[in-house]
Amino acid sequence: MTGSTLGIVAAAFVLLLAYTYQMNVRILKSHAILNNQKNLRLISEKIDDYLKMLELVSAFTYENDLQMLLTRTDDETDITAMRRLRNFQNFYYKRLVSLEYDRQIQDIYFIYPDGEALHKGNGLLNPETDFTEYAWYQEAVNASGRPVIVDTHTQDYNWAFKYSDHGESGFYISVARSVNSNYDNSLLGVLMMDVELTELTELLGPLLPDEKSMVYFADESGTILYSSDLSDIGERLPAALAEEYVRSPEGAAEQRLNGEDQVVTWLVSAKTGWYLINTNPTDIIVSEIDQMKTDMLLVGIAAFLVTAGIMAWYAGRVLGPVKRLSVAMRQVEEGHLDVKLERAPDDETGDMIKSFNHMTGRLGELIRDNYLIRIKEKDAQIASLQLQINPHFLYNTLESVNAIAMVHEVEEISVISKALADMFRYSIRNAGNLVTVREELLHVQNYMEIQRVRFGKKVLLCCEAEEETKELPIIPFVLQPLIENSIKYNVEAAGRPVKIRVVIKREEERLSLCVEDDGIGIGKEALAQLKEMLAQSEQPAEKGMHVGLRNVNDRLKLHFGPASGLRMESVANRFTSVLFEIPVNQPGRGSPEDSEDRAPLC
Repeated sequence: MTGSTLGIVAAAFVLLLAYTYQMNVRILKSHAILNNQKNLRLISEKIDDYLKMLELVSAFTYENDLQMLLTRTDDETDITAMRRLRNFQNFYYKRLVSLEYDRQIQDIYFIYPDGEALHKGNGLLNPETDFTEYAWYQEAVNASGRPVIVDTHTQDYNWAFKYSDHGESGFYISVARSVNSNYDNSLLGVLMMDVELTELTELLGPLLPDEKSMVYFADESGTILYSSDLSDIGERLPAALAEEYVRSPEGAAEQRLNGEDQVVTWLVSAKTGWYLINTNPTDIIVSEIDQMKTDMLLVGIAAFLVTAGIMAWYAGRVLGPVKRLSVAMRQVEEGHLDVKLERAPDDETGDMIKSFNHMTGRLGELIRDNYLIRIKEKDAQIASLQLQINPHFLYNTLESVNAIAMVHEVEEISVISKALADMFRYSIRNAGNLVTVREELLHVQNYMEIQRVRFGKKVLLCCEAEEETKELPIIPFVLQPLIENSIKYNVEAAGRPVKIRVVIKREEERLSLCVEDDGIGIGKEALAQLKEMLAQSEQPAEKGMHVGLRNVNDRLKLHFGPASGLRMESVANRFTSVLFEIPVNQPGRGSPEDSEDRAPLC
């Protein structure tokens, strides 16, 4: 093994190690992004659940009992006002306990249009607070009963929370909705409910592996509604973040923020329309593979030394047999197909030599088989020419019989001989070729001319062929054997008149042909045997066992594929139908040169 080969191997190892390291970095980033997006979805779903819960509770305001509690009277005293407040608190206390929402919903407020407010909690409302001046109050009134989401905020209107450490985050999300009277649809007031964000802050843990990691909730304008750094609430997002997350409702990107490369993930809450954004320094994410980089370098050096030794040993073992194989392949290129190589040891090279010997042997067999096939094709062509001698003789004889019958005015003989002559001419001209549907129908018509002479009105044939189908190609002699079968088993065998119906139509890219009669039908057992016989196309047909059906079935399958075989259905003493379909994309032969205008068969 040369020094250049070792250099190539060393370069390959260096590239492999670098590629592996970069792949691990990308995998770690990808996993971090997936985990962060998963956690963001959990937070978004939690927010959505809170809001759905608040919407459900707010619907209680349309219960008659609560509306009666909320209705004020002109002669109300301080005692009745206090009783109204207590009744309001008791009503929601019982409702929230029954639904197990008492721990999630921090407080419930009902604000009358004149500014008076009731609330469920025990804290005291700030007397200077006028809820009607808040933007969300008027928005709820204008929303006509639809819930309005109140962005994250503090409870500066409730002294119990303003002057205590109650709540871990100190921030709330709320839902407000207007309440109209059930009696006259007048505005009673606005209901507003607060949920403290404690549980959300607990969910932020996995998103904050480092003190430099951040989580933001922001509205469409980029205003921070909530942040893992509470001092950021109400501020604007960094410009780089605001430009990135508005591009799509969910995604991830790498950006440089505050002088560091960071991985940013975001998504939009379906319920609130808020953007949930998480940033993590890239160094924190990839710190786990710093030791891996050193380990990979040591393993790579050891692997290179082992590989170099194996290559040196293996090259001496493999190059000799490969060289012999190369010489033998050049001999095959020159036409020496009898080249054989001695077996090499049982390894990959030995398998290659075995495959080479098998290939040369198969090439010789294929050449001999192809030569024999060519000979058989020539023999078949000669036999076909010889077989045409007798039909030509019979055709000319029938033409003579027809002429004599016309002279002596024997119409039946003339009809039979003319129809039989046309049938022989059809068989001579179309042997091995495709014909049009029109030509096949003319052949059927000639056949029926003979049957009418034989059976008279006992046989009635009706052909229904769409005009667009008559120039489509088909193999010859497929309809007449099916019609002959109906006559044979109904008129000849059972002595029963029969009506035969031929339906030909196009269904998209398939041509459908159906032959149906109203004869004696076929029993279930016999029909099952017949279907099994048609399915076993590779087995030779037994003498007298529906050779005509078997012949048509095999020819259809050979020419158009297995899906074009015959399909049969029958009910005893009711009907028998034979259907087959062929593709319409086969090239046709056009109109027959000697077609005649004849009366319809039915």
